[in-house]
Amino acid sequence: MVSVKKNLAANLFGKIWVILVSAIFTPTYIKLIGIESYGIVGIYTTLTMIFSLLDLGLQPTVNRELARLSADPALFEKHSGNVIRTLEWVYWPMAIAIAAIVFFSAPFISNDWIHAKDLAPETIKQAIYCIGLALAFQWPMSLYHGSLMGLQRHIILNVIFVGISTLKGIGMIFVLLHVSPTIQAFFIWQISLNALQTILMAFVVWKNLPQSSQWPRFDMQILNHLKGFALGITSTGALTILLSQVDKVILSKMLSLEMFSYYALASMLAATLSYVSGGVLTTYYPQFSKQVALEDRENPHEHQVLSHIYHNACQVLSVIIIPMALMAAFFSWELLYVWTQNVEIANYTYLSMSLLTLASLLNGLIVLPYAMQLAHGWTKLSVYQNAVGLLVMVPLMIVGVFYFGGVGAALTGVVVNLGLIAISISFMHKKILVEERRKWIIHDVLYPMGASLAVILMARFLIPLQSMNIVLKLFVLLLVFALSVMAAIFAAPLVRKGLIARLRKKKGVGLVDPS
Repeated sequence: MVSVKKNLAANLFGKIWVILVSAIFTPTYIKLIGIESYGIVGIYTTLTMIFSLLDLGLQPTVNRELARLSADPALFEKHSGNVIRTLEWVYWPMAIAIAAIVFFSAPFISNDWIHAKDLAPETIKQAIYCIGLALAFQWPMSLYHGSLMGLQRHIILNVIFVGISTLKGIGMIFVLLHVSPTIQAFFIWQISLNALQTILMAFVVWKNLPQSSQWPRFDMQILNHLKGFALGITSTGALTILLSQVDKVILSKMLSLEMFSYYALASMLAATLSYVSGGVLTTYYPQFSKQVALEDRENPHEHQVLSHIYHNACQVLSVIIIPMALMAAFFSWELLYVWTQNVEIANYTYLSMSLLTLASLLNGLIVLPYAMQLAHGWTKLSVYQNAVGLLVMVPLMIVGVFYFGGVGAALTGVVVNLGLIAISISFMHKKILVEERRKWIIHDVLYPMGASLAVILMARFLIPLQSMNIVLKLFVLLLVFALSVMAAIFAAPLVRKGLIARLRKKKGVGLVDPS
């Protein structure tokens, strides 16, 4: 029996560790390679997301397929190895194709797209070549990531993440300080660690598959079986990626590389919220898929267990990401200044960071409803809502960037994501977990959000942070964050009851739930 709590703890620890490593080392990266070169790192992140379109929906598909197969040990032993081998024949050739596409695009990107002041076009072109190799080694990682999620080997996966991210951060500083403080050296180290991580994850996946009497082989029937769900995921994923990256594509063309770098930094900070919500999603998505499979076989009309798992997961997500998002939104300047100790970076970045964080929060709140849709094999709703969102976002984004620069792009993201959350929740609960919409809105979101917001607003308007030194300011911010988390936990009914039950069991004290 897989422990959801252990998997959730492992995923959150892994995600938070990666975020902390990035938070610790990114200011040093910027100091060593310069703010313009960091803009090239932002382009690497954008290209990573854009090329994930070529994933064809296979990462969540293999996650779901292995989770469903695990409900039947005989089928799991017979087919799991063939599933991985078949998809490897898709991923690795595609990795080579990605490298080739980036290589051929490098002259155009360096000469005609990016507007740099200090970096020479040749330097940018060399960095783009390196990005191609980094993407090629990184891209197959998603197959093994999805496989380990479906196998519910979350702990070992996060051990790999923690180890590689730590080695990547420490090694990068060493390379930039003692080898070469250049963007080319930055990406050469990135290439090396991407290759190491992918190979290590592949090894762990194959070690954790059940022993079979037959050697794993490519099976076209597996692709035919998976293609319907995968294509639905592809449509959703493509539109989601375009929604999340269209701002960077537009800004990289319309703004100078320096101003784009500030926006890329704000976007990277806001994306940490998506990273954390992704950790919660990867914990519960296999549980949703397996529970749906079991209930389909045993009692197709009984969804009480699934409903409880769903609302508990949504409340866990809320108490984690809502305090983080509200803190980042209302204390963005202070957090940036404490982090970088650079007034110029804080001044140019804080407003975009606040708005992008709110957009990321809205997007993060619907990842578990989306996972529930996938667990039921229903992909059309996300396709339609994201298509509408993209049609609205692009013209609004262009107008917003033209008049307000990065702040206009960030504000557009808030408006569009607010519309998407309204569409998603309204339509989903007419088909899946019917009559659960009100509970999701009030219990899963509004209660923890209201409690957390009350604490943060009081702190924002009552505490004179401007007069404090950096150490005291950081202590006060951490204290406010801790209080906002506690308030959110107290306000989320299922999370509160679960915590009280654990404390009662652990201490043997007759605690009383105030509700």
